Amino acid sequence: MLNLLLVLHPVGYRSRSVLEGVGRFIREYGGSHVHMMHTLMGGLGDGQTPYADISRYDAAVVEIPDEDTRSLQTGGLPVVSVEQNIVDPEIPYRVTLDNASVGMEAAKHLRARQFSHFAAVGSGGMLCRRRADAFADHLRPLGREASVLHVPGQEGFFASWPLEEKITHWLADLPSPIGIFATKDDLAVLVVQAAQRLGRRVPEDVAVVGTHNDAMVCEVVSPTISSVQTPAEAVGYRAAQIAAKLAAGETPTGLDDEGRLCELLPASGVEERASSNIVMINDPDVSAALAYIREHLPDVAGVEAVAEHVAMSRRGLEVRFRRAMRMGVGQYLRRARLDHARHLLIHTELTVAQIAERCGFSSGNRLSDVFARQEGQTPTHFRGVQRGQVATRETYSRSGRM
Repeated sequence: MLNLLLVLHPVGYRSRSVLEGVGRFIREYGGSHVHMMHTLMGGLGDGQTPYADISRYDAAVVEIPDEDTRSLQTGGLPVVSVEQNIVDPEIPYRVTLDNASVGMEAAKHLRARQFSHFAAVGSGGMLCRRRADAFADHLRPLGREASVLHVPGQEGFFASWPLEEKITHWLADLPSPIGIFATKDDLAVLVVQAAQRLGRRVPEDVAVVGTHNDAMVCEVVSPTISSVQTPAEAVGYRAAQIAAKLAAGETPTGLDDEGRLCELLPASGVEERASSNIVMINDPDVSAALAYIREHLPDVAGVEAVAEHVAMSRRGLEVRFRRAMRMGVGQYLRRARLDHARHLLIHTELTVAQIAERCGFSSGNRLSDVFARQEGQTPTHFRGVQRGQVATRETYSRSGRM
């Protein structure tokens, strides 16, 4: 029997997803009991710990390291933090999102749509700055500079009004067409609304990508919002898994020289919706080739089949495709297959062989070979990392990147 204490924010998509991940682990672990307490930013403030009887618990997963939750660790209870911003020296075990990977995934997504102008908008603390900075850093070696706007981190419906005004004024001075990354989904909604106020089309003039892929936000607005998929559920699963190991007296793998662990789980690409569903191509034959690949991916036999569909020679298509897309047809086709494979690995229970068939690979072994060369890991390991079931390949000390 594992008695696990959870101390999470009372609201928020990330907290709900972390909780879902913990719940998934508990169901698989079996014979466990969870006691959940809500906490507010900054602690309870009364100087008294609400966890006096820690003997009731075997381990804890906490979202906000504060004086109260530190008392659990100092009292001898193993604690795993899922906090994104704060590295607490009193809590040596931490599982959280690799925020740099969020910005990189957004940049890759918008760059693949052939935009020449880019921008990012972030609100709140250092984690959003890391996402926006990583977005700009990924584009800079390609000769592209991103305009970055940081706005105050405000909560509530009425607080969005001044933010939308600020974003509208900023957007009015930016060129179009442009690809914009928002470090939160609610900010992405404000960018879309600002574009609409300015009479700019989404995604033709302004393509927008948010962060967290919260369907309650992304799918209730028009146009729907593309968003970076972050592994909050996997964070919860992995944190509970480590907590269970600690409760059993086991030492987690991947500790640094100081006996600390910080696992950063990477973002897993962008869930594309209407706000970025466009490729900025002026060549109608290349556009037709892209549409054919997108709509018939499992059945596309290769470059020759694409050329035949658009009634062009292979050489002629390759020249024009490379001019428009900055890559060959075969490279684009392979990337499209891998992108779809990643999506199916995360969101379905299909076997590797079944996924290979749906993505147009000749076999599961062929998918595994191509995936390993591209991703540096097998499809099965990728799926386990995204679900928090296995450790990430890299771990980082408290002085490392976050």
